[in-house]
Amino acid sequence: NLMSIEQDETKIMEVVNRLIETLKIQSETVQRSVGESLSKLVSKFQILNRDKQIKLLEPILDSLLISVVDRNATYGVRRGMCYGITGLI
Repeated sequence: NLMSIEQDETKIMEVVNRLIETLKIQSETVQRSVGESLSKLVSKFQILNRDKQIKLLEPILDSLLISVVDRNATYGVRRGMCYGITGLI
């Protein structure tokens, strides 16, 4: 059911966005857990076509990459963003 897939997609993206925010917590244990959770959530997108997957995840990956190279960000925050990237890919 297409409507159900779109509703699931919206819910999953809401959770993904919340988890991305959680990556800023400077606890490696939390960041590692978030990365693992992201990996499991993103696997739910396998039912979508490749273009749709890219449309949903590319902006998030871009944002994470920018945070990784931000010299004003602390080491802990940058490490968290790396866990996020790893979880998404």
